[in-house]
Amino acid sequence: MFSEGMGNVRKMFSRQGRESVAKEKLAEQQFTEERRRDIAAAIAADRKTIEDLRKNASKYHELSVTRAHLAQLEGRLKNL
Repeated sequence: MFSEGMGNVRKMFSRQGRESVAKEKLAEQQFTEERRRDIAAAIAADRKTIEDLRKNASKYHELSVTRAHLAQLEGRLKNL
């Protein structure tokens, strides 16, 4: 009778052990998936930021060229 009770205890711990390992693996998978999503979102945000910076850089370049052109025109007007 005692040995039967010990067998049941072993099975219970064994089942619990398997369930615990399965829960840990599932939690690890979920964490990994969440982390991948977070990284993908960060990469997308960085790409958007880079694209915005490129657009702003081209606008700044156009603005500086326009200012330089205006300065040349002002210089020509003074010489007239």
